[in-house]
Amino acid sequence: MGWEFRDGRSMQITNLEILYALIGVTYGGDGVTTVKLPNRNQTLQIGQGLGVGLTNRTMCKRLGEADSVRLSRV
Repeated sequence: MGWEFRDGRSMQITNLEILYALIGVTYGGDGVTTVKLPNRNQTLQIGQGLGVGLTNRTMCKRLGEADSVRLSRV
């Protein structure tokens, strides 16, 4: 209770008023009745910002490609 999966679903703002106050329609939704949750399926979340010698990272930007790296057990 009190949390949702970050799977990109569209949800009613009335069910997520505090989250909506924080993120608005950053991830989608109409901002009147619906808000979309962030979609973090098959992704790794990183912080946003710019550091010395680093590339600027903005909120909500998806990087890389799904299934682009194959991992194997040695």
